[in-house]
Amino acid sequence: MAPIITLLTPDRFGAAAIAVSPDGTSLAVAPGGASAGGGNTVHVYDTTTWQERFTVSQHWSRSQASINAVVFSPNGAFLTTGGRETRGVFSPTSRAIIQNWKSDSAVKLNWVTWSERHSDVVSSLAYSPDGHRLAVCCFDSTTVDVRLATQSTNIFRVAHGDTVEDAAFSRDRRWLATASVDRTARICDARTGQQRFLLEHEHFVRGVAFSPNSRLLATASTPIYVWNVLTGEELHRLWTERELHDDLVSGVAFSPDDRWLAAAGPGATVRLWDPRTGAQLAKITYGSVARRVVFDPGGRWLVSSTDDGGVPVWRLYPDTRRQAATP
Repeated sequence: MAPIITLLTPDRFGAAAIAVSPDGTSLAVAPGGASAGGGNTVHVYDTTTWQERFTVSQHWSRSQASINAVVFSPNGAFLTTGGRETRGVFSPTSRAIIQNWKSDSAVKLNWVTWSERHSDVVSSLAYSPDGHRLAVCCFDSTTVDVRLATQSTNIFRVAHGDTVEDAAFSRDRRWLATASVDRTARICDARTGQQRFLLEHEHFVRGVAFSPNSRLLATASTPIYVWNVLTGEELHRLWTERELHDDLVSGVAFSPDDRWLAAAGPGATVRLWDPRTGAQLAKITYGSVARRVVFDPGGRWLVSSTDDGGVPVWRLYPDTRRQAATP
């Protein structure tokens, strides 16, 4: 399956942080999202023409900044970015930062200093479906902080035994899932942070995604796991071939109609499964390692971020089995 277009980001760190607006008309790409030393500019594209609409950049006088996370607010009004600012050369000081921008322009609305710890860099952001809460993950941090979206006040914190990689809210607003290098994922009450299930894995967990009906949770690890959210039962293990042991699956996403589960992983491939049966539907090969995958809200296309800076976009068809490039 050939991409309908490949967007190129002028960044030597590649592209890893991607987000689609709720109405599907904008795609935001943060180059260097896979590295704490990534780029400082987010490119926003019009998905009807695939032309760049504008860019937003973190620039301060006498400082360096990087953006490693990007997400749209659920109402589509804001584009939120997360990263790090570093000041000084010989004795540099750093702080983790979060910024809000107007989603239809490069106008900066506000910014929040998230942490003054030198090692902290915002690496992942997730809004609750009502937009009232924001889950924040940082490199080298063992916790996920859930805060009020419009303030810097923490509501609760979910603790892991090692670095937290990702977090996601369920669409029914009941659950928060977290992923960690400690080889676990957790399902917690989205209001209080109280743990409901501890989901153990054989390897690091890089990503989490709820199905749109909030009944399933996919965790990106080695292999991919699919869980029943209400019972904590493991339903499927996907991408179990030997090739997976050379690398981890780093991103998972469900299609808006719950029919497909996409994953980005080793072998420079993106794969699609039926999450209900575990049957593989398609294997898409690209020339560079894929890091993240996102569906558009209408289920028309799938986009992936890659290590070479390319952001390929694939058109989806009603019967995805017909489009399997490499069965």
